[in-house]
Amino acid sequence: MWRRAPSEVHSSAGLEKCAKAFRCGPCPAASTAVNPNELSRGFKITHPFHPWSGGEFEIVTYLHTWGEDRVYFHKEGDRLVSVPASWTDVVPEDPVVKLAAGRSLLRVEDLVELVGLVERLRGETPGPQSVKVIMP
Repeated sequence: MWRRAPSEVHSSAGLEKCAKAFRCGPCPAASTAVNPNELSRGFKITHPFHPWSGGEFEIVTYLHTWGEDRVYFHKEGDRLVSVPASWTDVVPEDPVVKLAAGRSLLRVEDLVELVGLVERLRGETPGPQSVKVIMP
């Protein structure tokens, strides 16, 4: 364990060293995150199988909850509801989904994650040996 004399820890030189080691001030904004302040007030649900697909609503807020980014809006009066942001036009379409042009409903990483989930539910140990490769 590193030990220093009390005078060294509380000296102005010690505080200056500490200030140089740690950046003070606001963190830079993530370039891939949606800025809620820049959202337009209206959005459309784009998920093809959602019952409100094509419906346009007014955004109340945009939050990261339930393990994902979600758009909150009022439906049927004062009832506050949310949908995953990826099901709306608030975030850009996934490039893989766009390139597939409707030919593929799921991405490879989604399928691999699904395999792991099914194996965990079955009580199996997920891993590369559990995913079977089918050769043509």
